[in-house]
Amino acid sequence: PGRGMGTVRASDGSSQLRLSKLAQHLIAQNAPRAAEQLLKGASVQSGASAEEIFHRNPSAESATSSAQNLFTVAASDFEVVSDLESARAFSLAASSATLLALDAEWKPDTVQSNNPPSLLQLAIPSSHSSKDASGDSPLVWLVDLDCLCRPASETVDAALCAAFRSPDVVVLGFSFKADFEKLRALSARGWACGIKPVRRVIDLREACDAAEGPTRTAGVSIGLAAQLQKWTGQSLDKHEQTSDWSRRPLSARQLSYAAADAACLVTLHDALRAARPDVIVEREVWPS
Repeated sequence: PGRGMGTVRASDGSSQLRLSKLAQHLIAQNAPRAAEQLLKGASVQSGASAEEIFHRNPSAESATSSAQNLFTVAASDFEVVSDLESARAFSLAASSATLLALDAEWKPDTVQSNNPPSLLQLAIPSSHSSKDASGDSPLVWLVDLDCLCRPASETVDAALCAAFRSPDVVVLGFSFKADFEKLRALSARGWACGIKPVRRVIDLREACDAAEGPTRTAGVSIGLAAQLQKWTGQSLDKHEQTSDWSRRPLSARQLSYAAADAACLVTLHDALRAARPDVIVEREVWPS
């Protein structure tokens, strides 16, 4: 028999989780119709709806994963930016930064929706922050995009535009282009940071893929949690990844997850630069 969509086995939880991840990858690659076809075939086989499969929570399958050496960020090491005062504090920190790790969270996309970002995470190493963080931990600024007043939004946007165009600031990301594309949606609210090029970007997914060399399976790229484990020995809790980031208030678990997701980029970058400096490549990224 052939290996078409109809032969996908989706009757068990682990298979549905893999299908969910594959569908989300297809949507991220601008192939929503392929994702929809995949989910419809899986729905027929499993009896679960395509929506249920798509939003399958990975926490059940990852509950047995080791919590030993879990990468976490202390509550004192992240700051929620939700008003003008905190926006100005972030702007001051960003103005002196030379390294800025960027991540974004949004309500999970579906085959019918492409949602704007609800939270933007910026991690700045403590040596470049206007507020002391614990030990060597970066300070993470969690910008609540859905709660900012206009003056606060303008302050954060101006700080990001300046950092993105500065010859002195390196911006880290993991699949940076996907987060940058989400920033472009903020232009509807008057933001400019997502419609201008970023001068110095290091995409850590690309660096990790390059480090794999010829051993990497063509077209297959390992996710952030697996790469962090490989290069640092630390695990990353991804339970909140597919939660609804547009709902307010955000939970303490969501805030902790978001802070760790950005801060670990600094840790991964440092580990890669120490072990494989040849794969750390800067480039300019333009909006699509």
